[in-house]
Amino acid sequence: MRAGSAGVLKQLSLELPALVRNAAPVIAAVQAGLGHASGFIWAPGTLVTSMRATGEASVLLPGGRSVRAQPLETSEDVGIAAFRVAMPGREPVLLPQAGDLAPVGSLVLAIGAASDASPTARLMMVSGAAVDGVRLDGPLDMEAEGGPVLDAGGRLLGMALVASDGGCVLLGVAAIARALAPPPPGWIGVAFQPTLVPLAMREEAGQDTARLIVHVTHGGPAEGAGLIAGDIVLTLDGIGMTGTGTLRGFLAGARPGREITARLVRGGRIETTRMIVQADPNPS
Repeated sequence: MRAGSAGVLKQLSLELPALVRNAAPVIAAVQAGLGHASGFIWAPGTLVTSMRATGEASVLLPGGRSVRAQPLETSEDVGIAAFRVAMPGREPVLLPQAGDLAPVGSLVLAIGAASDASPTARLMMVSGAAVDGVRLDGPLDMEAEGGPVLDAGGRLLGMALVASDGGCVLLGVAAIARALAPPPPGWIGVAFQPTLVPLAMREEAGQDTARLIVHVTHGGPAEGAGLIAGDIVLTLDGIGMTGTGTLRGFLAGARPGREITARLVRGGRIETTRMIVQADPNPS
């Protein structure tokens, strides 16, 4: 081995442990769903890990501190899970994020957490492109899945995931951020105003107040479902449209693509119809 090569390896051996030590305070061992996985603190009070961790989770931080974890909603098309964690004491310093994914040929450090939350590490090379990330050149221990991947400067590149062929994929920070972004508000394309349920129908309707449709947007879900101005909407998916802001509040939690049932008064009769919530074309 040439002297120059030996020097490079020696320097690398000196610098890698420092990268691991710097990342250790944000890594965690996650026990949930299909078993043990690694995870890391993405934002204050938010831990991310792989999709193998589902439902309620037991999270162990370095030093043996066990914390409560409540699942958070994420985009279904990205292979991660997220949890709200109650951190004891001060929040750890978050890893700085890299602006871009590492190019092919770059060395990266995949950091995981053993069952006692002590750090593990694997030096890998970026070997090619992948959807929302890059391929890494070696297999990944299942326990290390969900852990952070760092570049040579210790910046966060993303999360290490086991690929379907048994290899390793680095899911970039941009993809993680998209998965954690709140869903756009739902929209059905109507304008309401408060109204009273006709007196003769209040017993059947089960409520005294409702919302009168005063406008239906052309091409919107409500028009597609046959709703028209003058219909009195009683409920959407069983939620009474009885108070100020009830439609806005309902649609804030109605993910686009969800089918909902509207119960309404039309022509002296109570009817039901279904429609598909869309993303708000003009979110405020």
